[in-house]
Amino acid sequence: VCDMVGAYPPTAEQTQIIEAPFAGVYRVVAGAGSGKTETMALRVVWLVANGFVAPRDVLGLTFTKKAATELGSRISERIRALPVLDEQSDSDWFQMPQVSTYNAFAARLFQDYAVYLGVDGDQEVSGQAAAWALARDVVVRSSHPALDQLDTSVEKLTTQVWQLAQSMSENTVAPDEVREFSARFAALADLPPGGRGGYPEPDKYVQRVSRLPLLMDLVEEFVQRKQERGMIEYSDQVRLGLEVVSSAPEVVQALRQRHRVVFLDEYQDTSVLQTALLSTLFADHPVMSVGDPLQAIYGWRGASAANLADYPRAFSTDGSARTFGLQTSWRNSQAILDAANSLCEPLRDDGPQGVGVLGPRPDAPAGQISCVYPESLDDEASEVADWFAERLAGEGSTQSAALLLRSRKHQLVFAEQLEKRGIPVHILGLGG
Repeated sequence: VCDMVGAYPPTAEQTQIIEAPFAGVYRVVAGAGSGKTETMALRVVWLVANGFVAPRDVLGLTFTKKAATELGSRISERIRALPVLDEQSDSDWFQMPQVSTYNAFAARLFQDYAVYLGVDGDQEVSGQAAAWALARDVVVRSSHPALDQLDTSVEKLTTQVWQLAQSMSENTVAPDEVREFSARFAALADLPPGGRGGYPEPDKYVQRVSRLPLLMDLVEEFVQRKQERGMIEYSDQVRLGLEVVSSAPEVVQALRQRHRVVFLDEYQDTSVLQTALLSTLFADHPVMSVGDPLQAIYGWRGASAANLADYPRAFSTDGSARTFGLQTSWRNSQAILDAANSLCEPLRDDGPQGVGVLGPRPDAPAGQISCVYPESLDDEASEVADWFAERLAGEGSTQSAALLLRSRKHQLVFAEQLEKRGIPVHILGLGG
């Protein structure tokens, strides 16, 4: 394996993960830039080379198509370099591990086994525009008596209904649970004010939450219309996959036999629903999760950084899982690591799922961090543009650089200053 790595052999931390016993539930807490993709790829190579699994027995799941492509390519490249494959049948060369996104896996699961739910698994997934249009039709046609009391536009109400339906699907929440929550929350308005009198913030939220029963009526009608039309959204796929595996033990058994070892990448961003699906399928199975609670970004989709902490209870009957750490950063200079470690200190958890202090690779440069504190936005844009110009100047320079901003409204101010210095600018994405 060491000969396949390139410039750096595996660290002691990586070696422990790569050579962990086949049968086990493992959790890897991997800091930013710590080589988790390479470590997972070499783990698969070690399992294949030692005869524990064939390449086709491996399942890898991650969040984005880009990450899935990178992980799949890295694993395939490493496996094809193994001389042991020369002695196997030609078909093995074309049966590489299955690597996909979490949603794509759930979609295939639903398509393959939709018959257990009595629905057609080949129906197309509807886009956002079609689903929103159906929700709007529900709102416009509704004769609900409480609609007259709302001071909001049709478009805004439509978006609320559609987004609430999605959130309920992604979190497996029933309409009656939402209504019961609304009733309990409304009781806040009846509490004695105390102190200095009224509390405008809680009163504002009580008013917002009081609209949930009306929204629930519209959501239920929207869901019914979707079912009548056979419409499925991306937010429905995981929920439907969970319904399949919860009602059909034979499906669980078939998938466990097909995927003899499982890797769950970016596990800190899995939602409660995704965790339920995956643990129903692969609890007490050879499975390894890889994640970093300091990089959790999908809270708006029902994800929780606590998922990494709860992983042992979800995937092991006795609530245990061996935890490894990856804390060598391969992409950063020492100065950047010092700053990052300092900034992350208040977030650091000393428990088994915590991320330790990241260390540099053996030949990491010292690096440099520049800080300025200008008095105005225009001054800041000017100093930033000067900083870029110094580093990108020179004939034939092929360097590129990135500028990250907190607020979209400031983009043009910085872009104009860069262009004044002859630096071509590309603002990324339709929304900037």
